[in-house]
Amino acid sequence: MLDKFLVVIPTHRPALAASTITELRKGLTYPTDFIVLDGRKGKMSALNHALATLLCEDQHTVYTTVDDDIILPYNWQHSVACAMARVPNIGLCGIDMAGSDEGRLLMQAGAHAPIIKHKDVRFRDTVGYQNVAGACMSMRPSLARQIGPYPYADDGRHYFADEDGWRCHQVAMLGKRYGYVMPIGGAPLQFMSYQDSEEYTEKKRADAEQWLQSPSWP
Repeated sequence: MLDKFLVVIPTHRPALAASTITELRKGLTYPTDFIVLDGRKGKMSALNHALATLLCEDQHTVYTTVDDDIILPYNWQHSVACAMARVPNIGLCGIDMAGSDEGRLLMQAGAHAPIIKHKDVRFRDTVGYQNVAGACMSMRPSLARQIGPYPYADDGRHYFADEDGWRCHQVAMLGKRYGYVMPIGGAPLQFMSYQDSEEYTEKKRADAEQWLQSPSWP
């Protein structure tokens, strides 16, 4: 039996991201509940809402969060499902991004982690190298429940420079591994570029500066 995914995409710019979201929907190859979330109060506020109201452990076997500015490679769900089934002690995985300059920038030191083969799955275990980038993260619903909601979603920020680090930290604290699965066939992950408003760009800069001055967690 195929895994069933819950895929959620928070967006504060539905008009700009509409074509990207359409391409993401077209690329689904597994049974999926595909939900676009209102992200105007912030990404993590939207994901907290999804965790509380949309994720059903008796219906979903994989929970994936995706940013609204990437297009995942064809059959990415099969790559994730295979990683979940084959990589020992896996907790969280993203789709490997090392095939482009943008991807390597997001992965940072994680791009240098070795690739380990588990049967037909090639997995880049980044524990000890770098967190998985928050652009795309998949985990089992039971683990998402254990991690719980992001605790700083209502502190006034819309942009969260620490959300990927926080989620990976929680995974590690529960004794699980995290990293990137290499796509099984298909085109590489694509990054989209939007012309955001000056107001949003300034808010993002200020939110990042706020976090740098006083990180939310150790």
